[in-house]
Amino acid sequence: MWHRVECIVICGASGCGKTTLTKALNGLIPHFERGWRAGRVLLNTGSAARDMKDIKPYELARIIGSVFQDPRSQFFTTRVADEIVWGCENIGVPKEQMKARLVKALSLFNLDAQQDRNVFELSNGEKQRAVFGSVWAMAPRIYILDEPSSNLDPGAVQHLARMIKALKSQGHTIVIAEHRLYYLSDLVDKMIIMDGGRIKSCHGRRDIQKFSSLELERSGLRQMDLTRHRFASSKRSTASGPCLVLENVSFRYGKISPPVIKNVNLEIAGGEILGLCGPNGSGKTTLSRLVSGLIKETAGTICLEKQYCHQKNGSQSVIWCFSRRIINCSGPVSARNLRPCPKKRNKCSGYGTGH
Repeated sequence: MWHRVECIVICGASGCGKTTLTKALNGLIPHFERGWRAGRVLLNTGSAARDMKDIKPYELARIIGSVFQDPRSQFFTTRVADEIVWGCENIGVPKEQMKARLVKALSLFNLDAQQDRNVFELSNGEKQRAVFGSVWAMAPRIYILDEPSSNLDPGAVQHLARMIKALKSQGHTIVIAEHRLYYLSDLVDKMIIMDGGRIKSCHGRRDIQKFSSLELERSGLRQMDLTRHRFASSKRSTASGPCLVLENVSFRYGKISPPVIKNVNLEIAGGEILGLCGPNGSGKTTLSRLVSGLIKETAGTICLEKQYCHQKNGSQSVIWCFSRRIINCSGPVSARNLRPCPKKRNKCSGYGTGH
């Protein structure tokens, strides 16, 4: 049983059932998800406690707001501002009130500069904020968040913690399925640990703060205090010469859009582990997609093991170069797709896919 004005965290190892439980709590089970269901989920709708299966989805939309783990699966429009007011339009919020909520949501979730952008051109963290903003604008009583910090940078995580604290102070119930726990240490009232689809244990805030690192690890949980974490030392790569080379690489999502990646030059040795860090919207995901061949650079070259990495014919023929071999994810690569690298590219001698 959960009470109003509580922050409940559902945690456990991947696959333990956290997301499935959140779907039972927000009504996706049984209204949309197929399967076998036993037991009841009772929701206090104000007049009485009702079983979730007896409450219409349009009624639930006014009471419960959900932020999914993958924000892309939750978009209904393509423009950020339209996405934020879409839910308000569907529940009949008056126009002037809707405008006021839009302005407030853009400010609260740091989306003023993105309000006219296409949602699919946002970084993952910005997408997460846009979805949260659209849910907030509908003013639900209960928030159910599935790993809301998964795509956020450290600064955005702290902002999320402040938002949760503010929602709680306003009388809202917040249910969070999460792996990261450090930012919730001062907010959580109850922690539920799941294992194999069942609730393994339930703990209050005082119990949680007493957990040792070993106890957290045994339960598949992350540290509550990041200062305790220690990185294992690793030997530097002994490979001679760069394995992956980026030369003056740039990328933009449209002809008139500002560049997301600007003249990046990078050399990575074979066996080296490289971490890409930076705030949301800095280009980490775009750079990763460029290197993996999912999108093509608008300027510059990317070479792996002395071969050009190139995307041919859109997403139908993504070319991956690895260990002096070319692997085509959608079919065989013919020899005519290869050509010698120009002599002027002194760092990429050999053969590569044609531009």
